[in-house]
Amino acid sequence: MWDVEMNIAGFRIRRRVQRRRHLLRVDPTAQASPDLRVRPSGADEQRLTSLAAEIFTLWREASKRAYLREGFEPAQARALADTAIAAMEGAVLLCRSTRSLEPLNDVAQQLEFLITARKFVAKDGIAAVSA
Repeated sequence: MWDVEMNIAGFRIRRRVQRRRHLLRVDPTAQASPDLRVRPSGADEQRLTSLAAEIFTLWREASKRAYLREGFEPAQARALADTAIAAMEGAVLLCRSTRSLEPLNDVAQQLEFLITARKFVAKDGIAAVSA
C-alpha cells in the first residue's frame, strides 16, 4: 500500500508545487490549436521527442513497478500507470487553462478511488472487471 500511497501523495505534492510556482498562469500553447503552435523542427524536434520519451518511459516503469509491488497483475499495473500519468498530465493542462486546481483535485480523487477499487476486486476475488 505504501507505494500506491506515495503515488497519490505525488498528486498532492504536484498541487503544492503548482501553487508555489504559479503554474496556473495560462499557457498559450496549451490553449492554441495544435496547428497554430510553434513546433521545433529537425534535430531539435528529434531531441525533444527523445527526451520526452525517456521521461515518460521512466515514469511509466516506476509507476508500473509500484503497482506490481502492491500486488496488481502486470497488465493492470501497466494500465494503472498509464492511466495515472495520462490523467495527471491532462489535469495539469486543464488547471492551466481554467486557472483552477479543481481538475487536479478531481483527478487525484478519482484515481484514488480507482486504485482502491482495483485493490478491493483483486483482494476479495470478485470476478475480474475488464480494463
